[in-house]
Amino acid sequence: MTRVLRVELYCSDGRVADTAGLQDKSGELTSGERDGEGVRYAAKLDVRAGREGDPDFSGPFVHGTPGQRFLYLSTPNPDGSGWLRRCKIMLPPSAPARGTRLRATLVDVSSTRARLDSAGWRPGP
Repeated sequence: MTRVLRVELYCSDGRVADTAGLQDKSGELTSGERDGEGVRYAAKLDVRAGREGDPDFSGPFVHGTPGQRFLYLSTPNPDGSGWLRRCKIMLPPSAPARGTRLRATLVDVSSTRARLDSAGWRPGP
């Protein structure tokens, strides 16, 4: 059985480029919405039973292997020849068993792996 989970990210790191977006497996970007100093991103992920029966993430925006799933926040090269920057946003090791939303605030996207605020991933209503 598969259910849909809405992931909402707020990036408070003012260094994120206007052209950045969440990258799907085909390389397409879903842009965010500017909100003051930050940017809000959202995507729908599937949650399905993993190999061990535990909830696991899947879908077009989900990269990686079970227990190491992540999203890419990517910025394309201005000339369109690939990526200027790709930053991994690690998802929790297992999807929440219930709920329809998962939220996080990104405080640093300057390296290859994003840093979340101290609250980490938290379920939403």
